Amino acid sequence: MKKVLAGILAILMALSLAACGRKTEADLVNDAMERFDALQNGELTVTVTLSSEQGIVEGFDAVTKETLTFVRDGRQTDALYRSETAMGDETVVTEMKMQGGKVYSLVGGAWQEQGDAGGSFAPFGGRLKNGIAVVTTTEWDTGTEYTFEMNEKALADLNKQAPEGQQVLESSATYLVNPEGLLVGQRVTSRASVTVDGKTDQLFSETETTLTAWNQPDVTIE
Repeated sequence: MKKVLAGILAILMALSLAACGRKTEADLVNDAMERFDALQNGELTVTVTLSSEQGIVEGFDAVTKETLTFVRDGRQTDALYRSETAMGDETVVTEMKMQGGKVYSLVGGAWQEQGDAGGSFAPFGGRLKNGIAVVTTTEWDTGTEYTFEMNEKALADLNKQAPEGQQVLESSATYLVNPEGLLVGQRVTSRASVTVDGKTDQLFSETETTLTAWNQPDVTIE
């Protein structure tokens, strides 16, 4: 069952989006990501909500709230991460940090090294890619909101890679770029179907990421 859940989450979070030619909406979001990558430090909040219609997949329904503080020094990024996941009556707290190229977990009040910090620091995900989204733009006082919704062909291509019994029905990503051209928010939503032991359920996923502060003085990761 854990393998099924891992496969579902991988499909729900897969999102490859559109742009080519002129300075498109995707180009503008990518520019805003570059400005985020140039920040010296920042604080983010993340809320991940997973829900299902029938509860067929054990342990799927949950709400996770995360806080993340990061500090950049050249190519190195240090970060402090805390999450609380509520699953029914149970709440699981996780605290980790990335420091000096290593990952540590807080266990019994002490930091324990878990290994090397692999990959890049990308809380908003990767750059938007060519070809497969319907784009909507909305202007707000807080900035410009770009919504990319995967079209039918893109969903069909994605579902060719899905494990048997799993299909993504809808998937979209919304980005908020502030008036200074900085990416300050993202919301990714997905709806999928899964069949387990002959029973079919619909699964819903929403991940909302917000940059709450940046380039503050005297921010360190201890």
